[in-house]
Amino acid sequence: MHERISCPLQQGLHRSGKAPKAGGGPQHQCNEWWPPPAASACTAFIVGVGDDWKMSRAAARRGCHVHAYDPTTRLRKRHAREVRQFWREAPPLNVSFHFSGLSGGERSGSLNSFGAVDGTVLASLSALADANPEGERAPSVMQIDCEGCEWAAMAQIGRDPRSLELLRGVRLLFFEAHLTPVRLPPT
Repeated sequence: MHERISCPLQQGLHRSGKAPKAGGGPQHQCNEWWPPPAASACTAFIVGVGDDWKMSRAAARRGCHVHAYDPTTRLRKRHAREVRQFWREAPPLNVSFHFSGLSGGERSGSLNSFGAVDGTVLASLSALADANPEGERAPSVMQIDCEGCEWAAMAQIGRDPRSLELLRGVRLLFFEAHLTPVRLPPT
């Protein structure tokens, strides 16, 4: 796996080499593009938590209301425990976990690298947003790392005017694209 980063107003892609080490990752890139810490309207959608809460923690520490999504059945209880821990920190971190994920329509898979996905809780970006409290429905920061669902999910976002409008409002997007022969191809 290789990581390539491109921040707004930078020329080209920066290749960081192998996958980032624990504690690193994209949340430390493009710092000038994060919403200011005092921006109470900062909402972050973290789609595909897997077993990695670094991005959720980083966004919450920057003052964002974080909505973390993951439909992996074997991780559900662990995710709920993790979020309870965030609220116990001083100061408490505003992180909500949703046992759901992005859908790409009929071509969405039922497995990811972390295990089985509950296909009954998959939804469009607009449906995920509409389920959040008012004022936390338009993400300004978004990470999509859903272990292969991203191709079908982005195609679905492109077909849904409301989802597309939500994506247009994102100030900072971290997108992990899985490029392997066993994943669904880009459309």
